[in-house]
Amino acid sequence: MRKNILVLALLFCGGFSLAAQSHPDVSIYVAPVTGRGGKSEENSLFYNQLIYELTDQKINMAKTQKGAEYSLIGRLSPYTGGAGQYVFHLELQNNKTREITVEGELLYETPDDTNQLFSVLVTSLLYTIPGDYIAVDNIPTEPNKDSDWRNNWLYLGLAAKWTPGVNVGTVGRSNFLGFQGGISAEFHFLNFLSFETGLEGGLNGVKIKSTTTGKETDYYDLLIEVPLLLKYVFKPGSNLMLEPYTGLYINFPLVKTINPPLLSFILGFQCGVKAGPGAVFLGLGGTMDIGNTTVRNVSNVSYHRYNIHLGLGYKYGLFQREIK
Repeated sequence: MRKNILVLALLFCGGFSLAAQSHPDVSIYVAPVTGRGGKSEENSLFYNQLIYELTDQKINMAKTQKGAEYSLIGRLSPYTGGAGQYVFHLELQNNKTREITVEGELLYETPDDTNQLFSVLVTSLLYTIPGDYIAVDNIPTEPNKDSDWRNNWLYLGLAAKWTPGVNVGTVGRSNFLGFQGGISAEFHFLNFLSFETGLEGGLNGVKIKSTTTGKETDYYDLLIEVPLLLKYVFKPGSNLMLEPYTGLYINFPLVKTINPPLLSFILGFQCGVKAGPGAVFLGLGGTMDIGNTTVRNVSNVSYHRYNIHLGLGYKYGLFQREIK
């Protein structure tokens, strides 16, 4: 089937003339491409195509919008008229008047579909500007990193959690409604997979009713936990990072009043939203002990712990990676 690759429209918002005119030097700023295409890396791919095209045409490019007379503004979006198709929309803005003077679109299924008409689209927009274009050396080499904040090798995080739970076994009462906090390090060894570990600490408690006096007594301990999590990474749009995960917690009671099993199983989901230089994230998960918990100096008590983990935190990415 023939690929749908078209220049959909060139909407001229102001009059122009291609006749002989004065020839001032014109500077153009290329904005990072926003929106969502078929894959997250398409934003930087189209941005780099714009840089290449303007370089090839010896256009005078500015590093900032403030220092340029015009801006090329690109945006990706799904095509509403067909499944699996996307639109690359390009606008030429007069920075002095903030007016969009001309715009055009390319319809594609994969970025390769735009190869033949990409140059035509860019040239059509640029020819509406009167004057000549003089090349300079201050050509930007990569898009603004804000546009691909999710493509880092390492993320360092800080979070607080609420961890209510229930006990199942010879203790029938809900356990201590505790809070815990911790630090984390998440390594993205693949674009869609990451491994997270860290160190978390919080109170672990239980309420036990005496079989002789009927009196209830609280027992609690300071529990240090080391998470070992495998995460699947989704990057929809330009501001979200969604990560369902599974893994284990290694449990270390400090006082050993309460002795949980060494390992707990966890299943959960984390959502990160771009905020400042890093991302705010919200996590929801559930843990189940792999084994029984006992209480020191209390006989005939053995139970399984089941806990909810509801957390809020912040993480910061380091070491930008190249996504191919």
